[in-house]
This record gives sequence, C-alpha cells and structure tokens, in this order.
Amino acid sequence: MLDGEITSGEYKDIKSNQENTIEELITKKSLMVSGENNPKEYLNSAFLILMNLDKAYAMATLEIKNHILGSIFSGKIVFENKKCRTTELNQVLSLITIKKQRF
Repeated sequence: MLDGEITSGEYKDIKSNQENTIEELITKKSLMVSGENNPKEYLNSAFLILMNLDKAYAMATLEIKNHILGSIFSGKIVFENKKCRTTELNQVLSLITIKKQRF
C-alpha cells in the first residue's frame, strides 16, 4: 500500500470492516428509533427535567432556553410593554403542570 494502491486482500479486509461498522450503526439506529434501547431511562430523564424545569431553564444556554420556550408555547411569543403573551400553550405541558400543582 506504500505505492498508493491496495492489494485485493487489503481491499477485502477494509470492505469487511466497513460492512461490520455499517451493520453496527444500522442496529444502533434502529434501537434508537424504536426506543428499545432503554425507554425507561429516557422517560426517567425526561420527567426529571420536567420536574425541575425552572432550574434547567435557569442554567441553560440561550439556545436551550429558546428550545424550552418553543416546547412550552406552540405559538409565537410576543414581547410588548415589558410583558409577553402567546396565543397557545402546549396542552401536554399544561396537563403536567396541573398534576404537579395538585401534589
């Protein structure tokens, strides 16, 4: 391979390694898409963040804060006269906050 060309044996080795890598990545992708990797772990993390959303928001970068606000408010947020308003609130999040307030 020092001359810039590979032998057929080297090619077969490289091809085999790449095929194995592709198969591993396809498997990982399907596990991630299907949620079979460990959905309980993902749900626990999500609920932990939701239960401490105020702290997560306070510590977040500006980009993450925009994502959080975009998840809560489905419509545009309008800032006017030192106040903000929106047309719609995410229904799932409002149900979660109602449940949290009852405890």
